[in-house]
Amino acid sequence: MLIGSASPSLQAAGWIALVFPLFISAIGIVVCMFVSFVATDLQPVRCEADIERSLKMQLLLVRCLRV
Repeated sequence: MLIGSASPSLQAAGWIALVFPLFISAIGIVVCMFVSFVATDLQPVRCEADIERSLKMQLLLVRCLRV
């Protein structure tokens, strides 16, 4: 990000273009925390048969929240 900020085209695009990668990373961290909470507290795995259902739910949540 520091090297990219020296680029004249990025400076012309403004502050939003500079912090966009940080924004994407920050959203990913928040989504990860939410999905972890759902997986451990709201819908925990109680038996071996629930593992697949729980993983599919986590993938669906991540997909929906990141898009």
